[in-house]
Formats: sequence, structure tokens, C-alpha cells
Amino acid sequence: MIVITALGLTAVVLPYEVALITDPPKALRLGNKIIDGIFAFDIVLTFNVAYGVQSTLTANAYEVAPMRIAANYMAMPFSDGMKAGWFWPDVLTVIPWEEISRKVGGGETMKSLSVFRVLRLIRMLRLVRVVKLFKRWHTHFGFSFACVNIIKCLGFTLIILHWIACLWAYAGVALKVDGRSWLTAHAERLGQDANEEVETWQVYNFALYFATMTLTSVGFGDIRPVTDFEVMMVTLLMILTGFAWAFVLASTVNIITNMDAYRGRFNQLMDDLNLLMESRNLGPSLRWRLRRHMHEAFDVHRQRHQQRTIQWLSAGLQGEVAIQSGVDHVCDCVWYLRGLHKDVLIELVQLFLADMYSPNEFIESHSTVSVIRRGTCIRKGRILTRDSVIGEDMILMTDFLRETQCPRTLTFLEVMSLTRHDLRAVCDRHPDFSRRVRLAQVKLAIWRGFIYTARQIRKKQETSWDKHFSTKPSQDAPRKTQLRAVFSGASLDPAQDFDLSKFILDEDKIEGKEEPRKRSKELTNQELMLQVRTLVKLAEENHYRMESVQKRLETLER
Repeated sequence: MIVITALGLTAVVLPYEVALITDPPKALRLGNKIIDGIFAFDIVLTFNVAYGVQSTLTANAYEVAPMRIAANYMAMPFSDGMKAGWFWPDVLTVIPWEEISRKVGGGETMKSLSVFRVLRLIRMLRLVRVVKLFKRWHTHFGFSFACVNIIKCLGFTLIILHWIACLWAYAGVALKVDGRSWLTAHAERLGQDANEEVETWQVYNFALYFATMTLTSVGFGDIRPVTDFEVMMVTLLMILTGFAWAFVLASTVNIITNMDAYRGRFNQLMDDLNLLMESRNLGPSLRWRLRRHMHEAFDVHRQRHQQRTIQWLSAGLQGEVAIQSGVDHVCDCVWYLRGLHKDVLIELVQLFLADMYSPNEFIESHSTVSVIRRGTCIRKGRILTRDSVIGEDMILMTDFLRETQCPRTLTFLEVMSLTRHDLRAVCDRHPDFSRRVRLAQVKLAIWRGFIYTARQIRKKQETSWDKHFSTKPSQDAPRKTQLRAVFSGASLDPAQDFDLSKFILDEDKIEGKEEPRKRSKELTNQELMLQVRTLVKLAEENHYRMESVQKRLETLER
């Protein structure tokens, strides 16, 4: 940091000192000596600093041998792609040129000392070190590259203006031809005496004004070159500042565009979607739904876009980023993924992917487990909200043991989903976790097996009931309804034409006699209902088994 401060002071103060200060004050001389001491200490330190070595296998290998470090530092200046030979420019920057200029010039005028003073500008070559230290700063502070680019663009513009101003001021003060320069011409234009000495700050002010006009290509024309040398200088400056200003504008546009890269991509997708809807002549209602889905899914697709950035990290860092982002809470919502070991959790959370569903859509994926993060859906009459789980039975391999009813979204539904393939891959790499998932699979299969078996028994009983009490479905539908109403204790519908006497056993049959007696057709419905309920009551009290009752009812029907 001390070296960077010294470099900054060198870039700002040194050009101004060389251009406009003839006799530096003591404070400035002391500052120059301190900076020279810092640079000298940095030269000694550089002999003990490893440098990067480019190889075919890695770009981050470092050379630590002292002799090789010294050979690289003292090589041909600016060799090996501007990486080697920096010893000689560094030595030139610490030579006290102002002291040499005084001894050589013998106290003569500024014009005789100008050559030695310009040599001090060699110190500015050390500004290249700032680029090398930037990576270290960014790793420590983590500032945005957009902010960095803005600062770089602004700093580049200001430093270019400062250097051009100092150069133009030096031309007006020290490079006069026959006592004339742009400075004297401008003083005459302002009605001042050209031979009078102009204040230093005024000269710099005029020069900075001219540099700003030249860089921004405004050019009012009130300050212009007078001598042939100044004309050549301005021509060269216009060419260089044209490239510099183009770089500034391009950098500004690039900064604005890349401040939110995904936002720009999203806007482009929306424009493409509008063109698609227009070319296919879609209806207004569908167009509104498509645009709304895109806006609602903005954060989901941003996460997918960020996932590609996360893939640049190592597997462990990817998992830690996911955990710090709260994805581990998604695992806690699934009962067989709670309390996982950190290694398994780090690997598992990075496999959860975000997805978005629009209202009135069916979630038909049977090979994923999804955790709701936003929105609501309905399944089997039950409302599912945040942290509810969909498809937790995807670990079952038997289709008829899994839930077949697909949830239907009520609002925009954002979920985090894990596929069966990814879960199986994690199980293959972690045997303990694989045994845990297998145990959960067995437990869930047993429970679903009980439910499935119960449903099959119930279905079989209903089929058997229909088989024993119905011969012609079209004719016996009212008979089934009446009979079930009797067994449930409900009242009969007298409007229906149905004869209960066909299904009523005689009291003698209930008592065990072989031949049932035929009942009188004059039996009322109340009597028939009473006898049927008596039969059911006896069966419930285990006096008769239900199979026996059904067989006797079947015999009676025949």
C-alpha cells in the first residue's frame, strides 16, 4: 500500500513539478527523497519476491530460487512480455536527477536543466505495478468489477487530462520560439502584457482547459498553437486523445451494459417472446399469461444463470454457497433428508434446481421430489403451501405404490426439485447415505403396501357385494340403493318400485330350518325393513357369519 501511494503521488505531482516548478520548495524535496527511499527499498525487496512462471500444465507456478529471481529481475528491460527486466527502470527512478541537474547546470536557467528534469518522468513506469497488485486487492475486498471499471475509467480520464495539461503548460513556458508561445498569444488576447510572468496556477488552469477541449473534441478555438512545434504537438495530441476518448466512451457503455448482465439477457428474451407471439398471432389472453409467467419466473431463471457461475467453484465451495443460501432448509423439509452429514449435505444441496409453474397447471413429474418455496397448489383436496413436499415417494420403484394424482397449481408455484437420478448418484458415492435412503424406501413401501392392500380388499368386497345382489345392472340399480339404505339404517324411498320380499329370509330360516317359507305378498315395507335389520344385527353379534348370511340371501334370491 505504501508503494501504491508513492506511485500515485509520482503520477500526479511529478509531471506538474517538471512542467511548472523551477525551484522546488524544501517540503517537495523532502517528499521526493522519501519516495526515492521507498522505491529503493522496493528494489531490494523485489530480489526476494517469487515471480509467476508460465507452463503448459499450470499458469500459477512460482519461481522461488533466489538466483533465478535475480536473473529475471535484471534481464533485458521489458522482456518476456513486459514481465522481466524491471531492475533497470527501477534504478533509473531512484536516481536523484534534480541534484545532478543542479550540479551539471551550475544554477543556470530552467531551459538548460529541462533535459535532466524530464528524466525524472521515468518513475512513472512503475505505475505498471498497480495492475499486478489489483488482483490481490480484489481478492481481499471483493469490490464489484463494475465499480472498478467506473473508477478506472474516471481515473484514466483525469490522469490523461492532467498529463496533457502539464505537457501543454511546459510547451507554453519552456519551449518558446522567439519569445512566443500559445501562452503569450493567449495573454495578448486577454489584453495582458505578454512579457509579464503568469502565475503558475493560471498557466495550469489554461492548459487544463485546453486539454479538456482537445480530449472531448469540443475545441472553442480561444487557445490554439502558435509555433510550428506546438502545431505538431497538438496534432499528435488530437490523434492520441481521439483514441483515449473512444476508449472512455466504450468503457462507459460496457459498464452500463454489464452492471446487470442477466437483466439485459432477460430484456432480450422478452423482446424475442413478443416477436414470437406476434409472428404466431397468439390471442391477447395467452400473451398476457406468457408475459406474466416470464416476469414471475425472473428470480428462478436468475438462479439458473447464477448456477453456471457457481460451477466455476470447487465442489466443496459450491455446497457451502448453497448452504449459506438456505438450500439446506429445503432438505430438512423432506423427512428422509433431515440431519444429513455435512459432506452429503454439501453435495446434495447443489443438486436442487429451481423451477416455476403457472396457475392451473398439473405437476406431472413422478421422478422428482419438490419442495414448495412460493405459491400454493392442491392435491386430493388438500392445500399445499410453503415448505410442503411433492413427490417424496419418488424413491419407490413400484409404480402402483406411488401417488398417481398430480398436484394442480392454484397460483404461481416456485419449487426446488431433486431428481431421482441425482439422488441415486449421491447414494452411489456415500454408502451410509445409501443405506439410509434404502431404509426410508422400505418403510415407505410397507406403509404404501398396507394402503394398497386395504384398497384392493375394499374393492374386492364391493365387487363381491355387487355380484351377489345384482343380476341385471340396469334393473337392479334401484335394488342396490334400497338395500344399502336398509343396512345403513336410512329410510326407504316409497316412490321407487322395489320389492324387498325377494331378499328377506323367513324367521324359520334364521332359526336353522332347511326350507324357507314364502312370505305373504301383503307384507308391508315396515315389516320387511324390520326383518332385514334383524338379520344384519344377528350377523354383527356373531350369531351368523357374514359369508353364511350372503349365501342364504343368494339362495333366497334364486
